Amino acid sequence: MSMRTCRNAFAMVLIFCLCCVALLAFMSVYIDYSGTQPFKPPEKRADLRQPTKTHDVKEKTVSLSPCPGSMDLPDEQLTPRKDPTTLQKVNFELLGNSLQKTLEATDIANKSLPSIIVKRKSIQEAASSIDQTISEMNLAVDFDDYRLLPGGHWIPLSCKSLLKVAIVVPFRNRFDHLPIFLRHIVPLLKRQKLEFSIFISEQRNDIRFNRAMLMNVGFVEALNFTNFDCVVFHDIDHLALNVKNYFGCENMPRHFISGEAMWGWKIIYENLFGGVTGITKQQFYTINGLSNVYWGWGGEDDDFAGRVQSKGHKRTRPQGKIGYFDTVIHGKKESSAFNEARFCLLRYYKQRMPTDGVSNLRYEPPTIELHPLYTNISVNIQKLPWNPSWHRCPGQ
Repeated sequence: MSMRTCRNAFAMVLIFCLCCVALLAFMSVYIDYSGTQPFKPPEKRADLRQPTKTHDVKEKTVSLSPCPGSMDLPDEQLTPRKDPTTLQKVNFELLGNSLQKTLEATDIANKSLPSIIVKRKSIQEAASSIDQTISEMNLAVDFDDYRLLPGGHWIPLSCKSLLKVAIVVPFRNRFDHLPIFLRHIVPLLKRQKLEFSIFISEQRNDIRFNRAMLMNVGFVEALNFTNFDCVVFHDIDHLALNVKNYFGCENMPRHFISGEAMWGWKIIYENLFGGVTGITKQQFYTINGLSNVYWGWGGEDDDFAGRVQSKGHKRTRPQGKIGYFDTVIHGKKESSAFNEARFCLLRYYKQRMPTDGVSNLRYEPPTIELHPLYTNISVNIQKLPWNPSWHRCPGQ
């Protein structure tokens, strides 16, 4: 073998050895590098994980305690403000900086209301309530630990409401009294931490006033908005004077008045069941609601009391100052406005009771308008056909 050949062979061996050394070094570096890089995320990343917003809301909802009942309320006297005011002023006073947002939400809800009502009628029992549909449109406004839906449906946020109350006000032409009433009743019901809605059941004609029939209409229409547990029928000129006079669904049927200023802080007779009365939904159905035949003033309250008593429902009433009310003065009723047949009608109330009430209630579709603080139900009620099985009183 020549010297030249030996040098070439030696060079090839050397190159091969150098390549092996380089390869071993590279593999050593790669193994060391890959071995020092963990694939699990850093511990700090785990520490930064937070519950989702949905989880937070759920926890808050579950942790809410029940809203207070009558025993938890203070025995606190109220000073009613009976000075004249306007709806615009009351809206601003009660809603403050949230007024504009509430007005905008109410306007949208009113524009959507006709289609909501049509849809509910088309699918009937499977339909969502009107308030539920409005809530799903994200039109609620939150402030002062309450949620307000267009139409005056107030839902407490700081506690869990167990029962829902509908305030139904029979109404005609008392536009001066309406803002005074709202200015007083809304803060009171919020102090009591109630979930409530206010419905103005308005008679849209000039025939004799039928307070009881308007109360029936208000009850039926209110249930289209929310499945209320009880209803309080409230005259618009009455103002409660104590926070402890609880408007929740306790101790019903209930007459909320133990005395009025105009009566020397007494009630005019023990069986009185008018002015402000409450009854549960189930109780209302057992008595077939109120009578529809009392056109003009007088008799419907005693008929109401008779129905309640005949079904064995025990009426309750607050004691002493807790049940005191003041009234907003209005003009005297003309003698022609009284129902001359009221005593005869009252005498035969039991005969009519099974077929005179919500069971035979008929009326034209009402005009419903949502306002920031209340829902207005304007209805053209008319006399219903007289049942031949009823005793016919004079003028009927």
